[in-house]
Amino acid sequence: MQAFWSFLSTARMFRVLGPVATWKLRVAAHRGGVDLSVKLPQISEPIFVRRQSSDAWVTDQIFACNEYRDLLPFTPRTIIDAGANIGLSSLWFAREYPEAQIVALEPDPENFDLLEQNTAQEKRITAHKAGLWSHPTRLSISNPTAQKYAIRVEEEPEAGDIVATSIEEVRQKSKWDRIDLLKMDIEGSEVQILADSRTWIENVRALIVELHPEIAAEGASKLF
Repeated sequence: MQAFWSFLSTARMFRVLGPVATWKLRVAAHRGGVDLSVKLPQISEPIFVRRQSSDAWVTDQIFACNEYRDLLPFTPRTIIDAGANIGLSSLWFAREYPEAQIVALEPDPENFDLLEQNTAQEKRITAHKAGLWSHPTRLSISNPTAQKYAIRVEEEPEAGDIVATSIEEVRQKSKWDRIDLLKMDIEGSEVQILADSRTWIENVRALIVELHPEIAAEGASKLF
């Protein structure tokens, strides 16, 4: 994460996010203390980021690098943001697609608290403390000491303290005919979802998936 603060990345953030936001994010990345409020030019209300966490890097990727820009040839109206972290991707989708309804899923309790704070300004975002899985079950976090952008879950039907939901469950509860965009950044759990694609693929128009081959290989060996 330290390499993130190269001259080029800092210059990019300065140009896109402005000097005050860049300074605050750099402080957040390197110094301890309470959460910081950061005003980004792209959205109307400040966001909250944790100090000495991956939040500054995630902000850079989504709002300075615009990693989701120009990926779709159409304008989505229904979006599932699975692995929503602290809500920045959901806010980006809400800004980019002003008519979209967004369901944000995040299993980690600490991430979810900030997700709720950061998206409270946007009524088109519905946040759920849940992990996306191939079927409704219970999950637990398997790497609690990892960076907060890299949290992984595993199935524990009896002891898990996290609700798992499926794509079809989200679609039906949201009363959507289809899901225009399914974004998944779920640290290897995508193997569970993609292995069960026959149950949902016809109702999804587009996918944005961050693949995690090393993690997914381990999960696939258990699954198959």
